[in-house]
Amino acid sequence: MRATLMLATSLLVMSAPPGAAFTAGSTGADGALVFPSGDGSPQVIDFDPAGFPTPLDQDGDGVYHFTSVTIPANVTVKLRADRCGYHPVYWLSSGPVLIAGTLDLNGEIPVEVPYGMITRPTIPGPGGFPGGVGEASELALAQPGLGPGGGQFPSASGSHATAGYLAFGFPPYGNPFLVPLIGGSGGAGSPRDNGLNPIRTVLSGGAGGGAILIASDASIVVAGQILALGGDKLDGREGGVFPQVYLSGAGSGGAIRLVAPSISGSGKIATRRGEFDFSPAPGGDGRVRMEALEDTFSGPVLGSSRRVTLLDSTPLGLPSDSPTGTVTVTRIAGVAVPVRPGGGFAAPDLEMDDAAPVQIEIEARHVPIGTTVTVYLFNETSFLESIVSEPLTGNIASSSTTASAALKHGFTRGYAVATWSNP
Repeated sequence: MRATLMLATSLLVMSAPPGAAFTAGSTGADGALVFPSGDGSPQVIDFDPAGFPTPLDQDGDGVYHFTSVTIPANVTVKLRADRCGYHPVYWLSSGPVLIAGTLDLNGEIPVEVPYGMITRPTIPGPGGFPGGVGEASELALAQPGLGPGGGQFPSASGSHATAGYLAFGFPPYGNPFLVPLIGGSGGAGSPRDNGLNPIRTVLSGGAGGGAILIASDASIVVAGQILALGGDKLDGREGGVFPQVYLSGAGSGGAIRLVAPSISGSGKIATRRGEFDFSPAPGGDGRVRMEALEDTFSGPVLGSSRRVTLLDSTPLGLPSDSPTGTVTVTRIAGVAVPVRPGGGFAAPDLEMDDAAPVQIEIEARHVPIGTTVTVYLFNETSFLESIVSEPLTGNIASSSTTASAALKHGFTRGYAVATWSNP
């Protein structure tokens, strides 16, 4: 057995041809991604692929092809699922990548509202999962967080590489290779405050941190920060309006994978909070993987991490190579849903005037045939309603189904969820 293992190792080393070099596979079609430094004062930029002169990621797969990436010092670039999509993000670059500022894929902190008002799921980083809503009435109890490690009980936190608070029976998920790439799970919403506080309030669970792959033919320098933290209930309490609430669950950390011949810098890479931060109900750690021929990065790496030698044949696990399941609501009552719906009250994605039940059309990719899809609807007056679709029909690559719902008067926010077990 030992001889066989030694022979396999020898063959692996000899198989790399002289002069072979790693390539991220960027076509350069998206050009250089360079954010302005302005006057040097701190600034925050919400990354919106549709807001560029030539929109990025028009096919919606999350894969970007850059010639270089630069985030200057004092600039924070935020990536959120409501703008970038609920899938992981893949930044491929044929040239160098410099993160001197902050690249932020954090999940949203818990949303706090008075008891009885409509709340909403929190927004994750792209590739992560929302937190569940808080209790709205005795008939609309606190909801679990979404994702494979979502908190399942009121106030339970999400898991990922490690278990979150109260994660009974929901073990960690994912793998140290980060293939497939998957973000953090959401925390559960809170029950109502049944204490003496005259203003009863509840919180949605914190959202999961996002998931990103950054791969460069040349180098990655992290002089600033790359963060994919779960939304934390303690952060949500800082400056909060309503005191003495029952707290919700925290989201778990996401996933950060860096691949380049050279990785350097002295910044910070984190999928979990600081070493000495205290939370009574923390979310699980996320994952970090760094692959380089020359790894001189000297800053803190927080989360479940692996640092390994880069191979020229390193698989990146792009969507085309490692497809992941997706579920999308495409039309409601015959009206097309925007490719990237915002879910905002001020600018709703759809407006309609029909009290009769309407058909909700759903498309799925890489979801087993026969799976049903649950559509959750949060209305400002009637709270939570869940609609189960007909089973998916078609094939594993592309399938579809429909559900029927009578939309209530006023503002409604909804999302679709499919759950299945791999054979």
